[in-house]
Amino acid sequence: MFQRKGTTHNINNIPNTTPLLTASDIKYLQSLRLGKFRQKYNKFVAEGDKCCVEFLKTQRYNIDTIYASKDWESLHIDILTSHSSKVTIVDAKEMKKISQLKTPTDVLLLCDKADASINKSLNADSILYLDGIQNPGNLGTIIRTADWYGISQLVCSKDTVDFYHPKVVQAAMGSHNRMTYFVADLSELITISNHKVLGTALDGLPIDRSESLTPCILVIGNEGQGIRKENMEFVDHKILITGSADKIAESLNAGIATAIVLDRLFG
Repeated sequence: MFQRKGTTHNINNIPNTTPLLTASDIKYLQSLRLGKFRQKYNKFVAEGDKCCVEFLKTQRYNIDTIYASKDWESLHIDILTSHSSKVTIVDAKEMKKISQLKTPTDVLLLCDKADASINKSLNADSILYLDGIQNPGNLGTIIRTADWYGISQLVCSKDTVDFYHPKVVQAAMGSHNRMTYFVADLSELITISNHKVLGTALDGLPIDRSESLTPCILVIGNEGQGIRKENMEFVDHKILITGSADKIAESLNAGIATAIVLDRLFG
């Protein structure tokens, strides 16, 4: 088991020398690139200026440690006031070792994951259900797009890519802070929510803006297979994204498809 011995600094009294992370610190942070360790330690990493500022300002997630360059820390003293004891100054070499990005930025947050159990109460608003989404970039885009359209409840099947995957967090650009996330089967979700269930399907009907379809549970299927058969049985309204009559592409990217449907339902 990894032992972390992070060195922290009070932002009002930073020493002249920059501390080195221990080998244990580095190994621990690197381990969080893998889902099994994110699950084991109940932690995840957020990186990048805009993303991290969002996490620090919103304070939706508990921040364990803030790894930042001296310059970044100096530029953001205002939002670090309540987190001063959690700041660890790192240099470029150290950041490269712990970063999960090809091009490391000046700040990385170690955060606690939130409880994803569906037995928490859902509110009356619409719910987005993802059925087997596999691509982290797609999931991050979907989270960010749902946030744009005011969807704050996301439920994912157990085989959907990890909500806290580094690429998902990066692509969502801070929208995790406005999204309540659960993991559950669709069969379980419909016993908790009495919303009508909408699902994208090739044999569906184009969305009629004059018909009120919200609040709803909107189901988006896997990139290649769509909504699985057993889940399609719970769908009350099959909806179709229509393209041009002579379209050649077989299907739409899952993130793009979600954006189009959300715009037609909530735009």
